[in-house]
Amino acid sequence: MSLGTTIESIQDIMRKDVGVDGDAQRIVMEMRELIALCDELESRLSNARESSVRLAAAVVHNLAPA
Repeated sequence: MSLGTTIESIQDIMRKDVGVDGDAQRIVMEMRELIALCDELESRLSNARESSVRLAAAVVHNLAPA
């Protein structure tokens, strides 16, 4: 193996690693966005559940004999 081939091989590996790092960073950013969306959905579902409980309590209160 010549020195030139070794340096070229190392440069190829470095280029591939940069590509993997770029892909990994993109995946991490996409995951962060998805997690943020899931957190928002969880919050909205929690609020909807609380509203449903309040509504049900109000209906029962208004239907109950005085």
